[in-house]
Amino acid sequence: MDHAILGKSGLASSVIGLGGGSSGRFGLAKGGTKTDATKQLPGIDEVSGEAAQLYNELEQADAIPTAALLAAAAHVEEEAKEVLPRWENFKQTQIPEMNRQLQREHHPAIQPNQRPANMPEEGDED
Repeated sequence: MDHAILGKSGLASSVIGLGGGSSGRFGLAKGGTKTDATKQLPGIDEVSGEAAQLYNELEQADAIPTAALLAAAAHVEEEAKEVLPRWENFKQTQIPEMNRQLQREHHPAIQPNQRPANMPEEGDED
């Protein structure tokens, strides 16, 4: 994708804001005000990564989940409740705008619900 197209409108920062890590967070509180670094909301990559790690730990365990694992799962669930509505909002508001800009530049539209044509049946197994 031509990143210059997204950069012209400032939408590149919106796309980056959905990811995880220090540059991949929205940095906005629920009321839309700027927050300090310790109160930034998690990105979708961060939450999905934490969830994947928890599933991996649960899958490898031979006993019932520990209190720490249950607490971590509750934490990820709470973060997901914050992230998923933001993702839905992004799909409904930002992607249509991005698609209009892409169309003006004669590029294909972003289709977030379209599955990749070459999606493997199984995950990467070690």
